[in-house]
Amino acid sequence: MKRAILISSIILIAFFCACSTPDRKNKAGFTPIEMIKPGEMIEQQKKAAEPGPPPFTEELTPVTKGLDTEQKIFSMTFENAPIGSIINALMKDSDMNLSVESAVDLTRPVTITLKNATLEEVLEMAVVRGAGFAWSITDNCLNIQRFQEHTYHFDYLDISNETDIEIGGDMLASGVAGAGVSGKIQLKAKRSAENTDVWASIQTALEGLKSEEGTLRISRNAGVIYMADTPKKVSVMVNFLDSLSDSLHRQVFLEAKIVEVSLNRDNKYGIDWSKFDAYFKSSDLTDEFEINFNSGGTILKADYSRFSTVLDFLLTQGDVSTLSNPHVAVMNGQSAIMTVGYQFPYGDIEGVERDLESGTVTVDASIKRAILGLQLGLTARISNTGMVTLNIVPTITRIQREENVELPTSGETAQAISNPIIDLQELATTVRVEQGRSIVIAGLISQISQLDENGLPGLRRIPLLGSLFKHMEEKKENRELVIFITPHIMK
Repeated sequence: MKRAILISSIILIAFFCACSTPDRKNKAGFTPIEMIKPGEMIEQQKKAAEPGPPPFTEELTPVTKGLDTEQKIFSMTFENAPIGSIINALMKDSDMNLSVESAVDLTRPVTITLKNATLEEVLEMAVVRGAGFAWSITDNCLNIQRFQEHTYHFDYLDISNETDIEIGGDMLASGVAGAGVSGKIQLKAKRSAENTDVWASIQTALEGLKSEEGTLRISRNAGVIYMADTPKKVSVMVNFLDSLSDSLHRQVFLEAKIVEVSLNRDNKYGIDWSKFDAYFKSSDLTDEFEINFNSGGTILKADYSRFSTVLDFLLTQGDVSTLSNPHVAVMNGQSAIMTVGYQFPYGDIEGVERDLESGTVTVDASIKRAILGLQLGLTARISNTGMVTLNIVPTITRIQREENVELPTSGETAQAISNPIIDLQELATTVRVEQGRSIVIAGLISQISQLDENGLPGLRRIPLLGSLFKHMEEKKENRELVIFITPHIMK
């Protein structure tokens, strides 16, 4: 009995002790601040496990579209079989759909023999070459079409150049025509705007190449050519445009060196080119200037510019001055003009009218301008073998002197007008040269007259008596123009 009472007492004491133990967390569920131990928290953070990969919730689906599948190989032989039968045979072994244009004649006979060919090779042989139709595959569907569509981008400016070259004239003038004497030689070369219109030429050429039922549209401003025709015709037109584009887009870099030689007394009739002969010890020179003349004098140079050698030779003929050294790039078949000089204004009389009643004279005059100096016109044609054909037209103009022309203003009076006498030298030639080789144009000799005044300073300017203390001397000098042109085809 006493033992049971003791056990009951112990259980009650344990129960009350448990109920009286304070809770470490408040009602809100947070640990009281006096229970927090910072040192233990730091140690727990140091021993924290490394973070694992983030949770990945996105579902991935396997990629099935666009994968390269093993191509099927076909071996077949058909003799005079309708193209429709061949297409049906291909479709049985293929998982593609089929669409045939209504204008396609499926009864057209085709004869082919293929071994171990892919689907594309079979379609090219049977549909294109055999039946003359077009095909394409879009969205797993085989399309058989009558015409093939193609858009060609032709990069060329919509411009038309007009070239007019006129050299020479009537040397004896029309005043002696009645005497039966004539002296006229003239060289004319003209390219009209119609002949140089590239886009019009393309239109004409493609119209002749396409079939009667084919379609051709050309946008000159955008440089786009649309064609719809049989694959064979489209291939022919594309090949033509490729060749034309390659030819028109060739460019040549023209290097021109224009020098003038004031001839000395021993060479007043022109440069003696037979005395020029140059040899070089080394081929590693600073420029390319291949020029060759027959034997005569010899100049030996080592590691020296070929053009400098030519200048050294010209210095033996007289004083040399460089007029211009232009460089210009020009496209195939196009023209370039280089001008060195100035414009000289002068008065031109077109007609004179007199009023009989009042006696008033009316002069119809205008101001015109002449280009004095040098003009060099070049037109290049580039072949696919590296040869360059050049049409060269150099023109030199100088004022030789001025003369007074008297115009009657009344029955007894006249007015003098000064008009320039212009010295003209011109030449036109067409040459064919290999790129890198130089062309020499020489022999254009002009005589320059200059009046020099020498005398005693001050006394020679005395009116009336000044001529006794001065001396006038007219000097004449022969000058020859030499033009070097070197073409370089641009890659």
